[in-house]
Amino acid sequence: MELSEQQNMAVEHIGPALVVAGAGSGKTRTLTAKIAHLIETGYSPENILAITFTNKSADEMKRRLVSLTGLSIGRFPWVRTYHSACYQILREHCHLLGFKPPLQIYSDYQQQKLIKEIMIAYDMDRKYAYPIRAAVSNAKNSGNPKAYFDTHSRIGPFRLADIYTRYEKSLFEKNAVDFDNILLLARDLLRDLSLIHI
Repeated sequence: MELSEQQNMAVEHIGPALVVAGAGSGKTRTLTAKIAHLIETGYSPENILAITFTNKSADEMKRRLVSLTGLSIGRFPWVRTYHSACYQILREHCHLLGFKPPLQIYSDYQQQKLIKEIMIAYDMDRKYAYPIRAAVSNAKNSGNPKAYFDTHSRIGPFRLADIYTRYEKSLFEKNAVDFDNILLLARDLLRDLSLIHI
């Protein structure tokens, strides 16, 4: 595989590195060459995590790795998107968070329905259901829901932190996570339970 001097430096570098590159500059080529190099130096392909943003990118990376290494596509189980990798971690270790396998993932429709059920149960005006769901999602994507609710405390007459707590409790009781929880809970697992075997 033809690589530039800078790409070769990234491939052969040992330890953490930040590689900054623009669109079409060969990031995927460099990353797949790096993985192939790691395999050549004795690392197991099953233990290499390579994260991409889209399924298309993950599939392309696997295809290139098969071509580069001669290994079967099944040897690269951790070439995945962010959500796919985090869901796999959660699926295997959700019991450590109190869930029971199999873990359910709630769709947007199920999330909205659950929020409406909570609002009905607490005699709240359902017209706020959509902005509340958006706020719950934004809180999780901030990485720190508590801090988010310190600055975004209310929607209409409702305290967002109260609704969030009820929503999360209901999800847990239903043995479910929503799409945003996949990243947040996997992060918490890896941070707080660093000795788990992935």
